[in-house]
Amino acid sequence: MEGYIFNCLLDDENTIISVGFILREEFLEKALFHPKGEKVDFNNFIFPYDAYDVSVKELRDIQYLFDLKKSNITILDEWL
Repeated sequence: MEGYIFNCLLDDENTIISVGFILREEFLEKALFHPKGEKVDFNNFIFPYDAYDVSVKELRDIQYLFDLKKSNITILDEWL
């Protein structure tokens, strides 16, 4: 099982929150490519480099990983 955990650095630059995670296969299906310099309309973010991105609504709640671990799914031991 492979995937990506997305985090957010808050404005105080001292606090990081986990936004969610997505399985690798889902990311490859849903991610959109953004070339360097592309501007995001809703928040005026400009990509500083080529990147793939997914919407936060596509992410799973991070608690799901911990629930799986409690269910004794050992493959998650390397993640958590």
